[in-house]
Amino acid sequence: MQLTHLAITRYWATIAIFVALAVAGIASYVALPINQFPAVNIPIVTVTTIYPGANPQEIETQITRPIEDAVAGLSNVDNTVSTSGEGFSSVTITFTDRADQIQISADVERQVNSVAGTLPSGANRPIVLKIDLTQVPIMDMALVDDTQTPEVLYAIAHDEVMPRLEQIGGVSQVALIGGRQEEIKVALDPTRLAAYGVSIGQIQSALAAANASLPGGSISQGPRQYDLQVNGLFTRPDDLGNVVIASTAATSQATTTSASLGQIHLRDVATITASATEQTQVTRVNGHQAIRISIGQSNGVNLTDVTDGVYKALPGLRDTLPASTQLTVVQDSSPFVRSSLQGIQDELITAVFLTAIVLLAFLHNPRAAMIVLISIPTTLLTTFITMRLLGFSLNFLSTLGLTLTIGILVDDSIVVLENILRHLGRGEPPYAAALMGRSEIGLAAVAITLVDVVVFAPTGLVSGQIGAFFREFGFTIAGATLMSLVVSFTLTPMLAAHVLKPAEHQGQATGVLGRFGRWWDRGFLGLEQRYERILGWSLRHRPVVLIVAAATVVLGIGLIAVGKVPTEFVPAADSGYFSVTTEAPPGTSLAAHDAAMQQVEQILLGVPEVKAVTSSIGVSASGLFGSGSTGQARFGSVTVQLAPLSSGRRGVDAVVTDTRAQ
Repeated sequence: MQLTHLAITRYWATIAIFVALAVAGIASYVALPINQFPAVNIPIVTVTTIYPGANPQEIETQITRPIEDAVAGLSNVDNTVSTSGEGFSSVTITFTDRADQIQISADVERQVNSVAGTLPSGANRPIVLKIDLTQVPIMDMALVDDTQTPEVLYAIAHDEVMPRLEQIGGVSQVALIGGRQEEIKVALDPTRLAAYGVSIGQIQSALAAANASLPGGSISQGPRQYDLQVNGLFTRPDDLGNVVIASTAATSQATTTSASLGQIHLRDVATITASATEQTQVTRVNGHQAIRISIGQSNGVNLTDVTDGVYKALPGLRDTLPASTQLTVVQDSSPFVRSSLQGIQDELITAVFLTAIVLLAFLHNPRAAMIVLISIPTTLLTTFITMRLLGFSLNFLSTLGLTLTIGILVDDSIVVLENILRHLGRGEPPYAAALMGRSEIGLAAVAITLVDVVVFAPTGLVSGQIGAFFREFGFTIAGATLMSLVVSFTLTPMLAAHVLKPAEHQGQATGVLGRFGRWWDRGFLGLEQRYERILGWSLRHRPVVLIVAAATVVLGIGLIAVGKVPTEFVPAADSGYFSVTTEAPPGTSLAAHDAAMQQVEQILLGVPEVKAVTSSIGVSASGLFGSGSTGQARFGSVTVQLAPLSSGRRGVDAVVTDTRAQ
């Protein structure tokens, strides 16, 4: 009561406060990160180790078991799952909710480092990575060119495209899939090695010592001091050939001129050629050779800002490429996010005006409709402040919560406003009507609000990963509902006291609005009379009503139990993309999987709605920037881009069902 009295009497202060909140809300809305998913800490850490050429038995005994033993002593571990395959080891550690979500990755890495020195020398260093939804690629591009060799196409992607993309603000990392890297091959001649008495270990040591870049101290010259760098890194195959690998006396008839001088060079015992690595990954776009470029987003950065930066840089990137090379976007999650946010904004505007029209139809008071037009946006803007303070983002769950709140936001204000209008109809002055109208209905408004809060707020308090997903959903609705209560106790009665007039609610409305009001009231009176008859019948036949109500409950539960009402984690949405994963039997070669993948591509390209098919072999669909990619030829993934919905195509679910059968 005191709060409402203060808001009405100090109306300029009330206006100033809500204007300030609205400005802060706009600033908070602009500053809110835009993401596809909420920020969720998933307590899962993966340890991936690549050991080229090793069989699964060697992988298990020499890599997987030592890593499992190392992490077994960690606290709050729920379970550990390991996979030992041809050339790779993967250990997945799942922690309980009690584990420190920030520290678990460092704890696992510390334990793995303690046994890293005991792993085989040919194995790569274990990669420890915590599962993070923000590391899911937000955009995939492809460098397409059938005229270039795989190593040249990879060099273009690695040397020209990748550095430019990494410079874009908000890009966390860029990964390349496909192609072949250039390398220098050293083919040793066993006969010459035996003749000179040189071992492979000597050659490895000599190459490691020669191919180095070391600090060379500093030189002072006058007022300046210069740092020196001794650069001995090889840049050409011929440089490798000049490396001295051993010394020998000039006694052997088989020695060359260089060897007779007491030095044996690498070229004396080996053939050195520029070549490329063995191809372990293949990427194609619509059947054409390509390099897939996955782009990741930094934490706390707007997804749409990152994609806008990429699109802005595309023209400059394309100008640096050969004429035959095309750089295209094959997957982009930002249009779906943009359309969701645009839908929220459109829904908000529509809901505000529809609510005002409904109030105008029932109350015949344009000033009351104007109050609603002001109260709803004010409540939503103050909700953005709460979201910003709680560290939320605009994602598919928080925006879903905002959509649901649009109907809730007007509950308190409508109840208060209708009661104020009732007092005005009795001839009370606006100030007394606003104060008494809010006072009488205050307890009911609080009850309405708290019911909504106790329904939605607990969804944000659920533990585990599901609770983490719905925390922003529940707290956004609870925050918006509480703010609507504050607005209904302050702004709504203040506006009613200074905007509404008693005469306008005493049947004195004239003109079109007056005639419409009288016609509407007559129709609504008839509806009330019919409802009164139905209510009377229901009270006289209470057993029938109870039986129908019970049958409705049983029927509703039965529909869910028998699967007639489908269940899903998130609402079905058509983003215009779907994926296909392929997995061949262990030991399948890259060529064999490639032949099968080409059949998959032909099937997909034959679907009328399909616009582009991007396939990759040697990387699993679950791999996040290579963390889940083992480099095995038996894993593959396909990203399928559909034509726009505006073209009249079928929904993505129908296309997927059709494609799965094929």
